[in-house]
Amino acid sequence: MPVDKQKMNCCEKLSKRSLIALNSICMLSALIAIIGGVVVKINLGSYLNHLAVGNLKTATEFLATAPIVFIILGCFITVISLLGCCGAHLENLFLLKVYKVTLLLVLSALAVTAALTFTFKSSVQQALFIALTNFFHTYNNTREVMDLIQTNIDCCGVNSSLDWNYNDIWKERAQEIADRDNLILGTSPVPDSCCIDIEAGCGLANSAEDVSTGIYTDGCAGKFWNYLSANGDTIGISGLVVAAILLCSIVFTCFVINYVDESGDFVI
Repeated sequence: MPVDKQKMNCCEKLSKRSLIALNSICMLSALIAIIGGVVVKINLGSYLNHLAVGNLKTATEFLATAPIVFIILGCFITVISLLGCCGAHLENLFLLKVYKVTLLLVLSALAVTAALTFTFKSSVQQALFIALTNFFHTYNNTREVMDLIQTNIDCCGVNSSLDWNYNDIWKERAQEIADRDNLILGTSPVPDSCCIDIEAGCGLANSAEDVSTGIYTDGCAGKFWNYLSANGDTIGISGLVVAAILLCSIVFTCFVINYVDESGDFVI
């Protein structure tokens, strides 16, 4: 066999086997995307539903949709990876071309989703602070949101637990609860959701001199942002990793299509 023919067969074998290997990795990456999407959806779902108002509406609606997009794309990638394996193994031009076009579409969708995730993540921080401040100052109407955040993020107030000292709406409510339930009212009462071990009236007895005892003192703005940022990174990084692998698959698919189209030979 001529040297050039041997080199061609060698390159074709390498491209074909690399494509099959990459498709196996694609299926694993798709599983990562699905798991990442499910984890983020579970972790952020309840918060984002409550925060989808005002300045945060557009950003939170996108962040709530992004995990679903990744789950759907993950399932889709699994199917087309099987298609790619079959096309490479059988050296079927039609399957390979369908596979390449489909990969290009998925790659575009993943790249856009990942880019938008990082873009919206950076714009959320300021809007988050404004939204939390609004929730804080209208606590009687937004108690469910603030309590949900403070309980699950292990925080208290916007900047610190001392913020509650300057919330007149909360101070009036705290006094009403203390009078109604015959509870002791401390000098720095906080909602029960600020307590490390939550029980009825645990936050009302808090005093300025022992403000760090039994309650979380870190503000929610910083901790909640770190929480959202970490989950946003999970979405973005998962998408970029899968996109990089898909790009490599497209390159090797083009090689295999080129060899099969030119020679029509089957490589074992």
